[in-house]
Amino acid sequence: MSGRGESGRDRDASTPRPPPRPAPRPATRTTPSLPDAPEASLLAQLRRLERHGGDGVLAFPDGRTLPVTHLGRLVDPAHALTKGDLLRHYLRVARVAVPALVGRPLVLTRRPAGLAGPAFHQHDPGEHPPDAATVAHVPTADGGSARRLIGSLGSLLHAVQLGAFGVDAWHARVGDLEHPDYAVLDLDPPADTPAGALARVARAVRAALRARGRDGVPKSSGSRGLHVLVPLRPGTSWLASAALAEEVAEAVVAAEPTLATVVRPIAERPRGAVYVDHLQNARGKTLAAVLAARARPGLGVSTPLGWRQIAPALNLHQYTVGTVPRQLAAIERRWQAAWRAAAPPDAWRPT
Repeated sequence: MSGRGESGRDRDASTPRPPPRPAPRPATRTTPSLPDAPEASLLAQLRRLERHGGDGVLAFPDGRTLPVTHLGRLVDPAHALTKGDLLRHYLRVARVAVPALVGRPLVLTRRPAGLAGPAFHQHDPGEHPPDAATVAHVPTADGGSARRLIGSLGSLLHAVQLGAFGVDAWHARVGDLEHPDYAVLDLDPPADTPAGALARVARAVRAALRARGRDGVPKSSGSRGLHVLVPLRPGTSWLASAALAEEVAEAVVAAEPTLATVVRPIAERPRGAVYVDHLQNARGKTLAAVLAARARPGLGVSTPLGWRQIAPALNLHQYTVGTVPRQLAAIERRWQAAWRAAAPPDAWRPT
């Protein structure tokens, strides 16, 4: 009982009271906990399979399996990159890539014939996905549901086996698909954009966000553009996310009228203007997954950046499957620092 000791007698007024308990910290929406990292074991298995014909099965420590074939097949002949190299990339960057996409429905851009071959998009996991891949039924707009491939390490590796060069992820996760974790501003520069214009527009995005009491997290698109992710508070609707992105995009065009545009038809845009795309903020829209390889020569990678790097001399073509894994420690520090600075205390964090 309050104010009584273990014997039931009233507490003496001189008895020191225990210090008050600290107020509970706000709950943070985090990525679900992941099992012990299996990457080292899978990398060793991959090397053995590459030495012995290039076909076999990757076995996860928990017993799940993933059949792989033709690991020596060239997927980017100009850069001598093989299917095995692409699998190795995802295993080497998994500790940053997987927490960012776990639980998110994925859309694959498949090119089974290689980088130069025809492409098509795939939303479903295929007829017989391996048990290492993650599959869930996602509610659809008509009240039904559809089987979807869901973000996980096994799903990433399965995507490579299917010949995917692009892995895009929803802005929301299974279990809370009506509430995005972040809004997106997609900055798409044409080939004739003036030097330094992309960085200037990106910084205008940040200025517009800060004027609204927010901040953004930049990453490369994996090609020549930039993405700015805006962490959202729990319960934010798709409509609210879209409205924020549109408001920021309009403010950027007002601040940089010769360098930025929200005009969607390419032929109608001002020459050299960076397209500030705010229309990717709706249920089912996707964005290149963090550290996902893209269908570009050399296999460019969508890479987290720091705002200090968003400068006129920024060279986005330096981020490829051949270079990014070696920089992973620095990339991870930038990614986590950017989210700490931008995310509200109770927002989702990809750590």
